[in-house]
Amino acid sequence: MKTLISEKADEDIRSAFFYVSCKADVDIAQKQIDRIYKMIKTLEHAPDIGSWVKNRVGFETDRRYLVAGKFLIFYKFSKDTIVISRVLDGRQDWQKILF
Repeated sequence: MKTLISEKADEDIRSAFFYVSCKADVDIAQKQIDRIYKMIKTLEHAPDIGSWVKNRVGFETDRRYLVAGKFLIFYKFSKDTIVISRVLDGRQDWQKILF
């Protein structure tokens, strides 16, 4: 299965690295980012493991999310492609950001 990371999700990951490296240090930030990429890689083998966003927001949406530490990976998938749309800190108001 092919995985595509949107420009916005790529920006989210870079921002997360910058934020964590400023608050803690570069090694901790890199571990967080490695965890995110490991979970994205896991999706290639089991794309249906994420939870439905619609169960959290109360309306129909085809997005799912997967937890990677403090971060939520939002994605959609079809027969042969996974599209990572956003990677957001779970403490953010992610519903406002997404919708």
